[in-house]
Amino acid sequence: MNSKTAVLIFANSPEIDAQRKNIMRGEGLFKQLNADLIQKVKSSQLPYCIITNEMQKGQTFGERFYHAITDVFDLGFDQIITIGNDTPQLQTRHILKAQEALKQGKTSLGPSADGGFYILGIHKNTFEQLDFQNFSWQTSKLFSQITLAIEQLENDLLCFETFGDIDNVESLKYIQNFIHQIPAQIQGLISKIIKQFECLFFNLVLSDFGIRANIPFNKGSPRLH
Repeated sequence: MNSKTAVLIFANSPEIDAQRKNIMRGEGLFKQLNADLIQKVKSSQLPYCIITNEMQKGQTFGERFYHAITDVFDLGFDQIITIGNDTPQLQTRHILKAQEALKQGKTSLGPSADGGFYILGIHKNTFEQLDFQNFSWQTSKLFSQITLAIEQLENDLLCFETFGDIDNVESLKYIQNFIHQIPAQIQGLISKIIKQFECLFFNLVLSDFGIRANIPFNKGSPRLH
């Protein structure tokens, strides 16, 4: 290994992501997000590991994430930059920025709009000092908890800009506000899913009033019967 730093991609399969985030017909989106993220990581020229749901160990998210990071450190790396597949605004430059921060002895953290984070660059000795498994994973408290814990270790912390991540259909609508930062193919898939959701919602509203609507997805205006 020529690098002391590895990138950890911690992500589920497209099918699991679509199911857990309740995004109907979202498998294609997450497949494209995975492919796009791998290309961005390759552009950084850093070694990387992908740990999907089939490889994860533990019952809770915190346990699975902890074991994934530990497994990569056990390969002999001193520093890890961990990212997920649900933040399409993430670019190669953010990975390289995290790498540079690590070289300077800093931890780096990118906050998500929902209170989590989308990137974490951390040294092995810092990671080992944190009560990592017991943070409030998948809650709005996560970013503030990790920030406080790192500050209590008196470590320098570099915070990135806030990005939106994909948790459900509503979060896709939020991410559309930053569509110019997202690859065109992913833009199209996000727009398609939102349109499908809006058509389905309109159908449900009409059915509540006893009106049956024939609304094929993405095929023009509805016709009432």
